[in-house]
Amino acid sequence: GNTSAPSAPFDITLDRGLPDAPTALDLFASSDSGVSPSDNYTNDTTPTITGAAVEPGATVTLYDTDGTTVLGTTVADGSGTWSITPISPLADGLHEFKITQTDVSGNTSPLSAPLNVTIDTGVPSTPSAPDLATSSDSGIVDNDNYTNETAPEFAVSVPAGHTASLFIDGVEVPSTLVAGVLTPINPIAEAPHTVTYTVTDQAGNESGPSPDLAITIDTVATAAPVINSIPENSGGGVTLGEQGDGTVIRVDIPSGAIAGDSLLL
Repeated sequence: GNTSAPSAPFDITLDRGLPDAPTALDLFASSDSGVSPSDNYTNDTTPTITGAAVEPGATVTLYDTDGTTVLGTTVADGSGTWSITPISPLADGLHEFKITQTDVSGNTSPLSAPLNVTIDTGVPSTPSAPDLATSSDSGIVDNDNYTNETAPEFAVSVPAGHTASLFIDGVEVPSTLVAGVLTPINPIAEAPHTVTYTVTDQAGNESGPSPDLAITIDTVATAAPVINSIPENSGGGVTLGEQGDGTVIRVDIPSGAIAGDSLLL
């Protein structure tokens, strides 16, 4: 009938409250391959989802669209930050990612609001060949692809929601795309060039290069020709009556002239 002294106290915390539904899910920057850093388009089939604002030490569970398919779990750090990468690749299409948090007492929150992410791994079709825009084709013939502009405009075919990259002689150059016209930002050297472009979709998938367009940039005027022989007449020149009657005028063509140049008398 002897009773011991009380044991040392053992404290427990009773917690039956459900954590709040998590918020602020985001597609991790390294997985966001889309044209915009905030469009949530990606070609990554195992995209990393990240967030904060959960209880420190809580177990975070990531679900796919149906809210029941578990894609992965992790434990939030001391500041409530977490990230989860699905182990298995996901199919192309829209995914509505959701999470729950389970606190250290085992209470599980409701599902979060969804984070909508579109996975797209399809490569765009190869675009058609570029064309030197009429406004830049300064050559004698409208479609000879000769120009005296060092930043000529190129008409291209780019699907809606896509961007385009310009290549000169196989090297990508900075450019702008406005209303189907691709224009280099920096001047291109005077010379013959090969022009191609690619298109990139919203998820960051890039097409193969278009067929080539051969152009020539020429900004240097040919030296003036020299008239070295002209028929004599009282005026020392060619009269209206002599035009078209077989009168021969001999002209020295300067060495810089090439086939296709025009001569104006």
